[in-house]
Amino acid sequence: KEQTLNSCVTKMREISNSLRLQMFNLFVTVGTTDFDDLIEVCDTSDFVELIFSLRVKQLVMQIGRGKFEPRFLTKACADVGISLEVFRFKSNLDYEVREADLILSHCGAGSILEAITLR
Repeated sequence: KEQTLNSCVTKMREISNSLRLQMFNLFVTVGTTDFDDLIEVCDTSDFVELIFSLRVKQLVMQIGRGKFEPRFLTKACADVGISLEVFRFKSNLDYEVREADLILSHCGAGSILEAITLR
């Protein structure tokens, strides 16, 4: 998990710097799978510090069928002024993908194709 977090942090910083956005929307998705490791990494103080420092204004998380549900993230995002929406599934993710400035995914084929098609 530490390696996953470090890899996420590095990539998100690179992307954030290249976007040069004042504030942006982040969409985290695991598709229809259970990928608790990604959601667990997001439910940490390190992740909240990262997204706050990167000027994320809205975090939307689709957590799929995993067993883990973020607990720390809810209070932490509220404390630093980041809007948070967490859900398991929606009939489609078109709105979330279109509204996102950055998508953090488990890299499943469906998630990648949906992002490419809609962006």
